[in-house]
Amino acid sequence: MKNSPLEKLERSVGYSEGMVHFTVPEEYDSSWYIQISGRLETEGGGMSVHYLDEESEAGSWEKGKMYSFLVEEGSWSELVLYVSSGNEEADINLLDYIPKD
Repeated sequence: MKNSPLEKLERSVGYSEGMVHFTVPEEYDSSWYIQISGRLETEGGGMSVHYLDEESEAGSWEKGKMYSFLVEEGSWSELVLYVSSGNEEADINLLDYIPKD
């Protein structure tokens, strides 16, 4: 699936100044589902986190728009951008984009 919409989304993922960012491809339509979730390890155990929930729940992503969110400093065990376009789906490991201290 060379150059599929999901691959375009994955190629758009980046990190700068404490923010993870990505761009929703032009092929996006209302059949897509995008969710960003993770697990932050704390002294008291683990904590589930979600980002851009409003857009996820409403399906209100905009084609061609760059979205970003601040990533708390800490010990992450998981941070994933899950996307389904109806035809294909992917789990993009966002930890691969965040520099290690």
